[in-house]
Amino acid sequence: MREFLERTVEYFGLDPQEEVKWFTRTHPPFTILTDEACELVRHVEQKEATPFASVFLDRKLSEFFLYSGFLVSKGTLRRIYDFTQAEDPQVWPGNANEHGCAEAIRNANQTGCPFMTVHRRALAKMDKKGQRLMTEFWHARGLFASAKDGVRFLRDPNRCYQSHDGRVVSWPLSRIASRFSSRSEKQSPTFADQCSSRKNL
Repeated sequence: MREFLERTVEYFGLDPQEEVKWFTRTHPPFTILTDEACELVRHVEQKEATPFASVFLDRKLSEFFLYSGFLVSKGTLRRIYDFTQAEDPQVWPGNANEHGCAEAIRNANQTGCPFMTVHRRALAKMDKKGQRLMTEFWHARGLFASAKDGVRFLRDPNRCYQSHDGRVVSWPLSRIASRFSSRSEKQSPTFADQCSSRKNL
């Protein structure tokens, strides 16, 4: 990712040789403040007189680095974010098993951290015992209506639909549910509209 880092920080006139010594991580969880993201979009579009998406793709920038670089250029990154917290528990493809999931859950409970990372490829590789531990943990934290709903999600995240009450419907019923939701999404405000009216999430 170094090439992306250097190219992105140079966009804001920062010295890549200095920034490469320390910069924000590129893996999730990566929390982004709505107001700051909206200001970034406006800044880029005003500077380039071009839609943000076009600039982002044409200049081959990176979203994490672009957001962080913008805050560094304003001098607000370290004021807005707390860098003293311990690293969040993580489940990667290499430890997507009972032991790895149990360790991540134990770390989350002991540290009281606000986030846990589960990589999308870890979802596909997770063994049944790891799935059971993870879905029970997710259910206890209110992410799913039941542990069984969490298991349905893990079986095929791309072919299921989660309702507002946390219940998960698997394909083909999920296609029917998502079709109805997509109709309402078409009537939702644009990103620009949301930026002008919403506060930080």
